[in-house]
Amino acid sequence: MPETTKTTEQWFSRYARRWMPTSTRPPRPTAGKILRTAIAAFIGIATIALVTRLVHAGKHPDLFLVASFGAMAMLVYVAPQSDFSQPRNVIGGNMLSAAAGVTMHYLLPNNVILAAASAVAVAAILMQATRTVNPPAGSTALIPVIGDSTVHHLGYLFVLTPVGLGAAVLVLVAMVVNNLFSDPTHHYPTYWW
Repeated sequence: MPETTKTTEQWFSRYARRWMPTSTRPPRPTAGKILRTAIAAFIGIATIALVTRLVHAGKHPDLFLVASFGAMAMLVYVAPQSDFSQPRNVIGGNMLSAAAGVTMHYLLPNNVILAAASAVAVAAILMQATRTVNPPAGSTALIPVIGDSTVHHLGYLFVLTPVGLGAAVLVLVAMVVNNLFSDPTHHYPTYWW
C-alpha cells in the first residue's frame, strides 16, 4: 500500500473518532429551576417589547423583538455562568454584530448572499477580537441585511435600538431574577469586563 494512502486512511480514522461522544448528557434541571428560567425569559422578552414600544412611540412594535433576543434569553436565564452570557458578550457582541450587518448592507446592497455571509464573518472577527463572543449575535448580524425596508431605514440606529437597548434589558432582568435565589449556579454576572 502506498504511503500516501496509508496516511490518508489514518487521518480519516482519527477524524471519524472525533465524532464519538466523550461525555454523557447533563442531568435534567429541577422543576423549580425550569420554572424560574421560564419566568425570567417571559419577563425579559415582555420588558423589551414594552420598553421599545415606549421608546418608539408605538411605531413598528414587532420590529423591536429581534429574533436573536430569544436565543440570548436562553443563555442569560438558563446558562448565566457561561462566558457567552456575560454582559460584555450580550451587549457588546450584539452591538458589534448589528454594526457589521448594517455596514455590509450599505456596502453590498444588491448582493444579499455576499452581504449576509460577510456580515456574519465580520461579526465573528469583531467578537473574537474584542472577547465579546455571543452566538445569538451571529443572527443579529443577518437582520440588517435580510430585514425589510423598516429595518433598512433605521440604518446605524438599529445598533442602539432595538439591539443595544434590548440586550441591556435582557442583562438587567437577568441580574434581578438570577440573583433572587441563593443558587450559586445562577449568580449573575460572573464578570462585567
